[in-house]
Amino acid sequence: MRGAWVWLILLAGCQGGYPLAPTVCDDWCEASKGLMCFPDEPAACVASCETQGFSSTLCEASTRAAVDCMRAHPTPPVDCQETIPLPDPACIDVVGVASNCILIYEQSAGSSP
Repeated sequence: MRGAWVWLILLAGCQGGYPLAPTVCDDWCEASKGLMCFPDEPAACVASCETQGFSSTLCEASTRAAVDCMRAHPTPPVDCQETIPLPDPACIDVVGVASNCILIYEQSAGSSP
């Protein structure tokens, strides 16, 4: 019976994929790749997202709304030497709300004692 548990654990580890559910910053980084001229490595993107406050209690809902929109309306890759990447027109407002939220988050974090 003990050997069955070992096989069960080994099989679970071989199913592929990451064992934890994606965070809002994982989703943000995946959905916003088309907006980055020089995309970060995934771990660096997630760390930056968290530091900027996209995953904060204050901004998580607006970040999720932006992610949902960008997934529904992906930004095609652009030549960053010729143009500045912008979200799909359908997402400009919702991405703007998330971006404005992180400015408010930064201001509130900076004013904390």
